[in-house]
Amino acid sequence: VLYRSEIPLAQAERVMDLLEPLDCTVDCYQNDVGWMERRYFDHLDYYVTDPVSRAMVRSHRRPVDDLRAQVRAGGNTVQKMQAYFPHLELRPQVMALLRREVPGVVQSISLPTNLELNAAGATKGAALAELCRALGVDPLDTAAFGDGTNDVSMLAAAALVLAAGWVLDRLAGRRGAAALRAWGGPVLGRGLILIYIVWAQILLAVRLRLCAQRLVSSGYRDGALWFFL
Repeated sequence: VLYRSEIPLAQAERVMDLLEPLDCTVDCYQNDVGWMERRYFDHLDYYVTDPVSRAMVRSHRRPVDDLRAQVRAGGNTVQKMQAYFPHLELRPQVMALLRREVPGVVQSISLPTNLELNAAGATKGAALAELCRALGVDPLDTAAFGDGTNDVSMLAAAALVLAAGWVLDRLAGRRGAAALRAWGGPVLGRGLILIYIVWAQILLAVRLRLCAQRLVSSGYRDGALWFFL
């Protein structure tokens, strides 16, 4: 494992204390396994309204009768936690509650109806920085794509960025993103996205070419691998 930062068990249990009385799920990953209480898992059609997310949860969570007992037996940390909201108006209220009661966790949105919780150091931006350090790569030679608010720290750290989806609200500001959508409409909006993607591909290709030329000129034997990375 190159980089790891996990939520202490006491914080994880505090999150459970806060979320269990509410109309949402709570689950966690521990030791590379996803766990969810059976009372949620058996009613995913209600709790996870997005069908793609529901299929993902069903295939990546193991149902247990008592989540607390499971994580206590598994160690003193959890890798991450998630909640799913059948009624999205509850999500911002929960986010405010967690910011107040459990300030040491990082909140993000990675799927349409979820809330993801990680340890303070478990962000994609921190992971990208550590990967660059381990590989000896300049962060200015990196590119990143993101479509959720869990990608914001990574997008801020990379030199070339392609952002899509609701992450644009976070990067450009909610009012600016809403105004752009209202002004452009669905047809023009799709056209702008296509232009954005093509331009990003051109910039990425130029950056990769420069990196490859640098590696070839230095005589580095594993240049092809680095070019792929």
